[in-house]
Amino acid sequence: MSLELPTYRCPVCRDSELVIDSENLNAAKPCPACAALKRAERLQVICGLTEGARRVSLEQIIAPERSQTANMVKAARAFIDAPYGMLTIYGTCGNAKTLTLQAIVNAALQRGIPAIYATFYDVVDWIRESFNDKSEIRASVKMQRLRDVPILCLDELDKVKMTDWVRELQTELIDWRYRNGLARKCGTVFAMNCEIDTLPEWIASRLKDGRHVVVQNNDKDLRPLMRGK
Repeated sequence: MSLELPTYRCPVCRDSELVIDSENLNAAKPCPACAALKRAERLQVICGLTEGARRVSLEQIIAPERSQTANMVKAARAFIDAPYGMLTIYGTCGNAKTLTLQAIVNAALQRGIPAIYATFYDVVDWIRESFNDKSEIRASVKMQRLRDVPILCLDELDKVKMTDWVRELQTELIDWRYRNGLARKCGTVFAMNCEIDTLPEWIASRLKDGRHVVVQNNDKDLRPLMRGK
């Protein structure tokens, strides 16, 4: 008869949520790995990945060699290998921009790196909920989670009607991610249909910073070529 060993959600503390303090062997302290897991779980509240989207990978995106879609996938692979700074993907509809962002998030999560995929509309709506509940503290906490997540993939950056509040939120989030991306503290991926120069000048300037990557994709609709379920 074989002995079945228990499986633990956290292999560091074996789900006790405590580890021995290296500076005081007679004391325990909260497990840092568990804290990271809890932060990742809280972040998934805003993550717009359906059950099917959680299975998306770059290998499913079929693109002709030297096509703009192939260049996009290549840039995504490079970002996964070094998830710092900013990657911006823009162009026409139906050529796997959204799938690319979702695949980046899935790859990060598989490596144990907290990551979020969301549309900008969902981000705005998520934070606005806190004001509807008359809780500005909750809104600031939500904003901090978005600022601090190691990888943020933000889709449809150009699809939200601008108000003074939305513009302020967008400014704070993008500027924070921009500065910390340059410091190699986080990575951000944007996707949109519009030309970068049609965005507000301060956004376009940051996205087009020569230290970041910009990929245009005007290939035709690739959905009929997708494989897998």
